[in-house]
This record gives sequence, structure tokens and C-alpha cells, in this order.
Amino acid sequence: RLLVIQLVLPLDPVPCPRPRMSRKGRIYYPARYTRFKAAARKLLPGCCFEAGIHKPLTGPLVVYLDMAIGRPKRTKLNYPKPDVDNLAKAALDCGNNFIWEDDYQIVVLDSRKRWSDPGVEGSITFTIDPIKL
Repeated sequence: RLLVIQLVLPLDPVPCPRPRMSRKGRIYYPARYTRFKAAARKLLPGCCFEAGIHKPLTGPLVVYLDMAIGRPKRTKLNYPKPDVDNLAKAALDCGNNFIWEDDYQIVVLDSRKRWSDPGVEGSITFTIDPIKL
């Protein structure tokens, strides 16, 4: 049995939005999401190396996501507003070709969203358990 792998991506999670269409018919994603994906692509090689992932994982995976969102100075909410499934979709898509070959390999997913501790930046923690079926 392979060991469980933990990888921390030091980025504030961003939900995956619906694609938009320009007046010219071109499909695009909002700038905030595009910036998030670009930042993740820059950080993931180093994060993977630190976690002991030297090439994308293959085979079925069980993934636990802990998404800590930077807490605003003022909020009445006990937990962050974006839908947990949209946050998870964005995080999993970022892992393609870095952590795993493709997120279709994930056979079990457990995701959690929460505020990060006061004064602490947001992050996404991936706990990955490669399994044999």
C-alpha cells in the first residue's frame, strides 16, 4: 500500500465560475479565476516536489480537500459563502498534470471549506491516498 500524501497549496481558494462568452463568440473565464489558475500553475511544481510527487500520480485516488479561505476583517458569516463544490472543482482542476494525470482518477472526494485563522492567508490542503481497486 502506498503512503498517504499531503500537499499544501498556499493560495486563497477561488470557486470555479461558469464560462462566459464575449460578443465575438469567444469563451473565457473571469479574470479572478484566470489569475488563480496561473498562480497555481506557478506554485504547484514546488509544492509537488516538497510533497514527494515527482511525476503526476496514476490510478485511482481518494482525495480529502481542506480549503481555508482568508477571513475578511468583518463578516457576519460563520463559514465562507462560495459553494463547496465550486471551490473543490477549481482546486481539483489545478491538480491536473501536476498532482495527478487528470481529476477523473479521483474515486472518492471529501471536501471542506472554512475560514482561515485570523491574519493567516488562505490555502488548499490536498490529502491524497492512492488506492488499489
